[in-house]
Amino acid sequence: MMKKNLKIVYFMSIAFFLLLFSQQSFADSFKKICDSNAGELYSDVKIKSIAVINTPRDKKFYISIGVNDNFMVNKSYFNSEFLDREMINTARVAQVLQHSVDLCVAKNLQFYGISLR
Repeated sequence: MMKKNLKIVYFMSIAFFLLLFSQQSFADSFKKICDSNAGELYSDVKIKSIAVINTPRDKKFYISIGVNDNFMVNKSYFNSEFLDREMINTARVAQVLQHSVDLCVAKNLQFYGISLR
């Protein structure tokens, strides 16, 4: 299970940076992923939700990925230097992904994290 989680985090890290360098805006790219349900990564893993959460207190940037039907979540930490700070702090990103954040809160999800710093 741990290897599968590492593969998911690795895949999503690559996908995230590819999205950053695409011509589409950050928020639009993530909205497309959320809307399309991202398809299957592996035979038994599907992306259910993606939430982007910026926490001013600890100044970390989280990508939370809901997988499987049991709503397990992987949380990856990204150094804010890799991201456009203005985009991180825009309300537009929060609005696009608010439904995912609400889902995480409503389900009282347990988070597992791997630091990429």
